[in-house]
Formats: sequence, structure tokens, C-alpha cells
Amino acid sequence: MLTHANCLFTARTYQRELALEPPLTIFMFLPLAHALARMVEMVSLDVGGTLAYWRGDSRLMLEDLAAARPTHFPSVPRMFEKVHTHALAQAAAGGSMKRRTFDAALAIGRRRRWADRAGGAGARLRVAHAIADRLVLSKVRAVFGGELQLALNRRRPDRARRPRLL
Repeated sequence: MLTHANCLFTARTYQRELALEPPLTIFMFLPLAHALARMVEMVSLDVGGTLAYWRGDSRLMLEDLAAARPTHFPSVPRMFEKVHTHALAQAAAGGSMKRRTFDAALAIGRRRRWADRAGGAGARLRVAHAIADRLVLSKVRAVFGGELQLALNRRRPDRARRPRLL
């Protein structure tokens, strides 16, 4: 059973750990009966954020996502798979060189995020990331509307991982 105290504790923890404060726009794809969706709504309202909802048509999902220009996107693995498939298709259409550049940019992006969490990236990694961002990563963020700061990937507890960031 989720009690009021449990919801308040969870909301405060999200706000503190994710440093949530306006302006923020959260794109809601999760079913509104989902526990995480309810918590996201409460947190967003509490911090003065904007909630953006999809139209319910899975064929228009990426269009809805880009139009909402969210800063935060809590979702399930399937949604991230759709975005990843879209990005891979674009990279593959450009040939093997573009695909290798895409893969390398994603690897650099991951290394940069982990380095930032560990205390900071060195100059060499910052330069590599700036190049990767210019060539690839900014285009991937554009699929999310270009303003994304945090993408929270809701996984089953047996496959729990840290939030994935772009």
C-alpha cells in the first residue's frame, strides 16, 4: 500500500536527488495508473513544472515527444528502444562511416557522463565530447525536442540500473 507519507518521501527524494526546479517540462508517456506516472505528476505539480502528454497514438509518439520539448522524460525501455531504432536507422542510411561515427559518439557521451558523475571529465574527454555532440549527440537530443536534461529509464527491479542520460 502506498501511504501519503510514502508519496511525500518519494517526491522529496526525487526533487532532491534530481535537483528538480522550474523551469522543467516532463513528457508523460506512461499510463496514468502507473505508480511512477502518478509520482511524476505529483512532483511536477509540487515544483511548478509543466506536464506534457502524448496523444495516445504510438505512430505519432516521436512527433509528440519532439513537439513537447521536454527537459525530463521518465519512461519505459520500449520508448527508448523506439528512439534508438530511429537514430540507428538514420545513421545506417548514411553508410558505414556514419554508423561508426554514431557508435563512437555514443561511447564518448557515456564516458563523459560517467566522468562527470565521478568528479569531472578531463580536457581531452571534454574536447572529444564537444565534437561528438556537434556531429551526433545534439541530433539525438533533437529527437527529444532538444531540451532534454534527464531521461529516466524505468526498468524492472531485477534489471535495475542508474538513470540513463544523453
